[in-house]
Amino acid sequence: FAADAIDRCLHGVKAATAVHMCYGYSKNIAEKRATPVYEKAVSLLASTTADQLSLEYEQPGHQPELLTHAGDKGVILGVLNLDTEAPVETADHIVERARDAATVIGLDRLSLAPDCGMWFLPRTTALGKITAMESAARTLRGTAT
Repeated sequence: FAADAIDRCLHGVKAATAVHMCYGYSKNIAEKRATPVYEKAVSLLASTTADQLSLEYEQPGHQPELLTHAGDKGVILGVLNLDTEAPVETADHIVERARDAATVIGLDRLSLAPDCGMWFLPRTTALGKITAMESAARTLRGTAT
């Protein structure tokens, strides 16, 4: 019924659409980890009319195989671990994770994003993470042409 409800919400929308699937805020969850349930949920969302799937990927430690469940959807890949104790990612780490993901879905279907909202991170940490992601995106755009 969830896929039908999403499709009803998206019916008639002319703009590109995306559906985000959240594990829950990292501040409130002691441990996030990859789970087969998430794969099933990705498959379910891939059956909707949404154009893109926004997935938490970095913090749970998902691997590219997860993306085999995304069908032909674009993927907004969460590449920033938002655990309040997590270090700021390097651009090189983000590029490596994105390139690994692209072996399954291709760079043309891949966008980078934080895993979820960053409201609870210190401003300097959030800025460092976003800056690293922006640098990684520039690198990836250079290799995608």
